[in-house]
Amino acid sequence: CLFFFGSSCLHLLCMASMLLLVFASALKLLLVPTYHSTDFEVHRNWLAITHSVPLHEWYTEATSQWTLDYPPFFAWFEFILGFVGGQVDPEMLKLRYDEYESPATILFQRVSVIVMDVVLYYALYRYFSFHIRERGVRFWIHMCVTFLQPGLLLVDHVHFQYNGFLFGVLVLCFCYFQEGQTLKAGITFAILLNLKHIFIYMLPAAFVWLLRHHCFDGPEDAPTFRLSKFLGLGLSVLSVFFVSLAPWLLTGRIENVLERLFPWGRGLCHAYWAPNFWALYNVADKGVCTAFQTIHEHRECPKLASKGLVGAGSTVATATHGALWSVTPTMSLLLVALSMGGMVLCIWRSPRHDSRQLVLSF
Repeated sequence: CLFFFGSSCLHLLCMASMLLLVFASALKLLLVPTYHSTDFEVHRNWLAITHSVPLHEWYTEATSQWTLDYPPFFAWFEFILGFVGGQVDPEMLKLRYDEYESPATILFQRVSVIVMDVVLYYALYRYFSFHIRERGVRFWIHMCVTFLQPGLLLVDHVHFQYNGFLFGVLVLCFCYFQEGQTLKAGITFAILLNLKHIFIYMLPAAFVWLLRHHCFDGPEDAPTFRLSKFLGLGLSVLSVFFVSLAPWLLTGRIENVLERLFPWGRGLCHAYWAPNFWALYNVADKGVCTAFQTIHEHRECPKLASKGLVGAGSTVATATHGALWSVTPTMSLLLVALSMGGMVLCIWRSPRHDSRQLVLSF
């Protein structure tokens, strides 16, 4: 009877998992013919770049304006996708100045996002399994609410990106953190940074967590630093970066990669719609300039020297401020570090294997 009951529970669990996956995939397939942004062509062009030019030219190729500006691991991901995409529509792998799309290309790229969402599903299932032992209604509500998050559906399956896949890798980091597998967590986070470097803003919190909970042993009030663990963690993380960047490091072309990944010339806000605090700062600067010109008709306030901010949509250009202080990359980095100070301190003091402070800080 126990064997039969256990088998029935496992069967029901598998059915529930499959039902959620099938429902989510069907919903996403319905979004295939919807609007897609320029990011669709961005990723299409990256497929072409990784299959049309030698490896050392991936970060210098500029036939299209949508140049490759993601880290090497994501470039390799596009390279692997290209083998399948080339069978679906060989034209999608050709470099061209103008945009290209076909029904086959649209279907392939849309389906590739849906398939890669399996990474997010697995990570969420593992994460919630740690916190919710019983696979009841509460567990599946959490799974549905997060896996079918409307914002993620819009950004990935309408606008077009691979955030579900990348967030899946991030959640997998959380899983390793909470399970006490700190070395795996550090390696996974390094892989994430080499997939999409925007997650570098999480580095201070992740570094402090790993330093505290991997490199220190003993009681919470009097921990002992373990040099061997520190070196092991450092070598593991550095090995990931070396594997990622080796083709350009060994050929002396690493500057090409860094220039694409960190285009400081864009300024804080490379387009007027960029959704961050600095977009509000830029709007305030423009407002002050407009008010100054209205009040003092005979005097002209310096204008924002950025076509992207003034009205050319997503055009990338250097942003400077006409009335408020121009914020340099160093100043921005300092402000971000100060804003993280309190949370990083909480992470240092948080109990071992309790990842809630880390998740909140992220």
